[in-house]
Amino acid sequence: MPKFFSVYVRFNSSNLIYFLQTFQLRFDPRTVYELSLPFFSDHTIYGAVLAYSIPFLLIVSLNTTVFKFSKSVSIVLYMVTLIFILAELLSFSRAGWLSLIVCFLFYVLLKLNLKFKHFFWGVATLLILLFIFKDVLLDKAKTNTYQSDTQKVGEHLLSSGNLNTNVSNLERWNRWKCAIRMFRDRPITGFGPGTYQFVYGPYQLPSEMTRISSMTGNRGNAHSDPLTSLSETGLPGFVLFLLWIFATIRYGFKAYYQTTDLLIKNMVLAALLGFVTFIFHGFFNSFIDQVKLAGLVFGSMAIIVAADMALKSKPVYNDKKEIN
Repeated sequence: MPKFFSVYVRFNSSNLIYFLQTFQLRFDPRTVYELSLPFFSDHTIYGAVLAYSIPFLLIVSLNTTVFKFSKSVSIVLYMVTLIFILAELLSFSRAGWLSLIVCFLFYVLLKLNLKFKHFFWGVATLLILLFIFKDVLLDKAKTNTYQSDTQKVGEHLLSSGNLNTNVSNLERWNRWKCAIRMFRDRPITGFGPGTYQFVYGPYQLPSEMTRISSMTGNRGNAHSDPLTSLSETGLPGFVLFLLWIFATIRYGFKAYYQTTDLLIKNMVLAALLGFVTFIFHGFFNSFIDQVKLAGLVFGSMAIIVAADMALKSKPVYNDKKEIN
C-alpha cells in the first residue's frame, strides 16, 4: 500500500505541475511537448497513461457502493477523476482523446451484450475495408490541411489524418513504410527485438524523410506496435502478438459476462476498457516498452486472468462447509 500510495501521489503531483505550467503558458498546444518532463519523456506517453487510467477511475467512482468506499473517499475519487479528465484534455494528445472515444464505443457494445466472435469479425471487416479503400483514404489525407497546434478540439483531432503538412504524421508514415520494407527483407526472423531504431535508417527513402527524420537511431521506434512486431520478430512474432491481444480480450469478455460478483465484474470491465485504449494507441505509437504504461497493461491482464481462474475454480462442499 505505501508503494502504491507514493506512485499515486507522484502521478497526481505531475498532473498539478502540468496544470500550473499550461496555465502560465495560456494553454498553448505548441508548448505541451515538453511540459510533462521530468515525469514523462513525452506528452503522448503522458496522454496514453491518463487515457488508460480514466476508465478505472470512472468505474470505481461510479460504483463506490460496490467497492464499499465511504462518502469521504467517494468525494475524493470524484475529484481525482475530474482532475484526470482535465489533464487528458490539456495533454493535447490526439491519440489519447481518440482512444477514449473508442473506449466508450467498446463500453456501449459490451452493454449491448456483444460477443467476442462479433467483435473479432467486426475488427476483421474494418481492417479489410481500410485495405480496400486505402487509396481513397490516402488521397484524403494528402489534401488534409488541419493542424495540431491549435486550441480548437475539432481541428486538433482532424489533424490526425493530415499527411499533407503535419510533420509528425508524415514522419510516422515514413517509419511505417520502413517497418514494412524491413519485414520484406526478413519476413521470418525479423531483425530482433528492440532493433528497429538502429536498423531502419537505410530503409528510408529521401522523398519520404522529414525534418525530424534520423539516420543515427536516436529518435524513437516504428510508432506502431503491430509494425514494430512485424519488423523485429517477423511473421511468427507478429502472429504471437495478435494472439496475445485477442486472447486477452477474449478472456476479458468471458470473465465479464460470466462472473456474478459485481466487484469482479467492474474490475474486469475497467481492465478491458483500459486495454482497449492501449490497443488503439498501438496503431499510432509503440509504448509497450514504456514502464509506466507496461505496468498498467500487464496489471490489466493479471486482473482478467485472476477473474478467469476464479470462474474455473469450483468449491468443494463437505458437511455444509465450503472448502477452497
